[in-house]
Amino acid sequence: MAPRYLSKETLESRENDILDQAQAIIHQEGFPMLTMDKLIGQVSYSKGTVYNHFTSKEDVFVALCNRDMKKKIAMFIKATSLDSCARFKMLSACMSYLISVLLSPNNFVLNACTNAESFDKASESRANEHVELNDTLRETCNSVIEEAVANNELTLPEGKSLDEISLTIYSMVFGSIGLFLKKETMACPQEGLILENILLSHVNIVMDGLQWKQTDADQQAFIKQLKQTVLADEVATLKRQGIDLDSATF
Repeated sequence: MAPRYLSKETLESRENDILDQAQAIIHQEGFPMLTMDKLIGQVSYSKGTVYNHFTSKEDVFVALCNRDMKKKIAMFIKATSLDSCARFKMLSACMSYLISVLLSPNNFVLNACTNAESFDKASESRANEHVELNDTLRETCNSVIEEAVANNELTLPEGKSLDEISLTIYSMVFGSIGLFLKKETMACPQEGLILENILLSHVNIVMDGLQWKQTDADQQAFIKQLKQTVLADEVATLKRQGIDLDSATF
């Protein structure tokens, strides 16, 4: 009997079903409890089918990271689409990252916990995809910095590259969220703080340190417009989950 042909769409749907179940196990029991046997027992596909998609639990971890990164890139591009100065576009990008984390906090923890060993044990195609996605995210961030340089908003410090500036901003954003996001797996050292305000304050401090020129435009009004337009769907989803960015404290 000839093998049954499955369309690309069917294969992607099947893969996402398996990843959704893996994510559910992680959410309920934690990362260490995810095993291939447990995953196979929870899905409606055979063991062979699951292994046709994923070679190991590390391959599943990297696939979840990649899927989350694709969503972050899409939000990043949307957030920087508003007509504004480059400084505000960078603030928009950072806001989109915050919102993406709040929508899927377990993915933030997964990205933080996935180490070199996970990539070593993942399939080559999955690991290569991760590298490509990282490059896309970096290049997208770099494009905002390039725009700032072209518009004379920013002069690159001597001996510093676009990649270094991007990494500086990303590290600050990642660290700020990791320190102050109050979830089951994270401790919050201070109470009563609005995470959005913390993040925007920290981004502005970093950009001021880079001597990235200020603008006369109203930053608060711009962020409000951002949340009411291009990121409106994501903000609405957060509100349905009980999270209001304007007043939520952590």
